[in-house]
Amino acid sequence: MNRTVKIFSFQQFVCILILFISILPIEKAKAQENPLTLPESLKTGFEKGDANSIAGFFRETLSLELQNQNGVFSKTQAEKLLQEFFLKNKVDSFTVLQSGNTGSAENIFAIGELVSGQVHYRVYLVRSKLNNQYLIHSLSITKI
Repeated sequence: MNRTVKIFSFQQFVCILILFISILPIEKAKAQENPLTLPESLKTGFEKGDANSIAGFFRETLSLELQNQNGVFSKTQAEKLLQEFFLKNKVDSFTVLQSGNTGSAENIFAIGELVSGQVHYRVYLVRSKLNNQYLIHSLSITKI
């Protein structure tokens, strides 16, 4: 009887091992983000008006067009300007309308609509690949 228990335990081990090995490629595929879609945490940052979350996707410098501010800013400056924008414009909703590449696999764009009260804004951003990450190097939020 003791031998049966050992064989049964070995069979369980083999079954679990086979299951684990078969699931591993699926989980790995899920972990690899499709760069053409906006990462969920970035999308959520826009939905919540969270400048800090969005700034986590900024390059060290970026081109920013935000109401009356237009230029190239450091990551910190851009985050502060975005934070001021969200303080004045509480986000009611954010929707991604389109995303894709700009003709180069290294540059990916997204177009969205941000609603604050009765005002609608067009959000346009371009992310470029840097150290295997797609970071925002251009962001424009303009009133429609």
